[in-house]
Amino acid sequence: IGDAAVMTIHYNESSTKRNKQAFIKHDSLLDGSLRPEIAESWERCKKMGLDHSKERITLPARTEKNTVGNMVTDYLRDYILPNIISNLYQSLETHKGVLFYTFESGVIFSQRGNKEMLQYLNSLNLGIGSCIKEEYIGTSAMVLAKNVDEEAWVIGEEHYLDILTPFATHCYCSDNFNEKVYTFIIVPKENFTDLFLSYVRMFHNSWKAKIENYRSSLELYMKNEIYDQAVQNTDKAMLFIDNFGKIITANNLFLKWFQLELDEIRFENCAHLFPELKNALSSLETGKKIILEEVIFKNAPHNKQYMRMDVIPMKKNDKVSGLIIMLQDSMSVRKRISKTSNSHSAYYTFDKILGESSIMKVIKQKAARASCSDSTIILTGESGTGKELFANPYIMKVQGEMARLLLLI
Repeated sequence: IGDAAVMTIHYNESSTKRNKQAFIKHDSLLDGSLRPEIAESWERCKKMGLDHSKERITLPARTEKNTVGNMVTDYLRDYILPNIISNLYQSLETHKGVLFYTFESGVIFSQRGNKEMLQYLNSLNLGIGSCIKEEYIGTSAMVLAKNVDEEAWVIGEEHYLDILTPFATHCYCSDNFNEKVYTFIIVPKENFTDLFLSYVRMFHNSWKAKIENYRSSLELYMKNEIYDQAVQNTDKAMLFIDNFGKIITANNLFLKWFQLELDEIRFENCAHLFPELKNALSSLETGKKIILEEVIFKNAPHNKQYMRMDVIPMKKNDKVSGLIIMLQDSMSVRKRISKTSNSHSAYYTFDKILGESSIMKVIKQKAARASCSDSTIILTGESGTGKELFANPYIMKVQGEMARLLLLI
């Protein structure tokens, strides 16, 4: 919707009045100057049997509390609205206007504005607890503002009920906490000016920003709660590193294993405190993950010196913004691997090992013969050469009732 100057182009009081009289008496319009949404609302009002000349609005029984969204209602009334609309309240007082808040149900849950206007509208049955849908108050801005972030206005004779013709109604629909909330303003039509609209639109923008900020804060709080539970309840020691190699934080298990306090390591250079993690920090440059790499911490407690390390780079816009380093003691990892291997015997054979060179064929043949023995077998070789691939098919063979176990050294 444009400003007040644009409105006057689309609105002519005398022409609208003549169209209204013709519609009520003859069920037709004199010309096409009437806004189509107004004509559609008049049609609905007439079909509902609303008496256009009523001196008082008849509404259903008043209820002081809205049964929909009470927590949201309280939050809006007590926290958000008073903090951001002081300028609008001042403008309402100056322009003799009234502001109502309602949910999609149409029930008013809060009212503000000029005291004389409030008393007058309340005497007509328009106030807290009243339902202001089309079937009760006829054509108004609330009827037209149906979609989120949509603004609407109805002036003078555009109101189907004569009782509202001295006024302009303005409505703005917003989405707050997954419910539509309507800001419904009634002001004398002669005061519906550019200046007044600027205050109203400033209020809408402020409200929207406040709600979005609250939503973001709430979402961040919930994410942090989930994160804390996941990080603190895991069986892995976790260390969080920024893109400069500085320690951001660590979970309780990491601090317990290394007998540290968080304040001792926070924002310190990780490579200086833990030189054993130098290779992990290389992921800041490469952006590559590291999975189950063996790390020896010489200064750690005796039972925590031998670790298996996972490194997960955190990326934003394809750039590494930090690392998550996860540590497990080697014995736990070995037990887990052995248990997993023993529970999936049907899936491991020497034929599954890739490689068709003559040397690989010879190795597979030797491994197959060795697997027929019930003797203890030692596999040696450098890290990454595939010792566990050859061990898995062997430990799956069962002699009697006893399955072979894999011990990593």
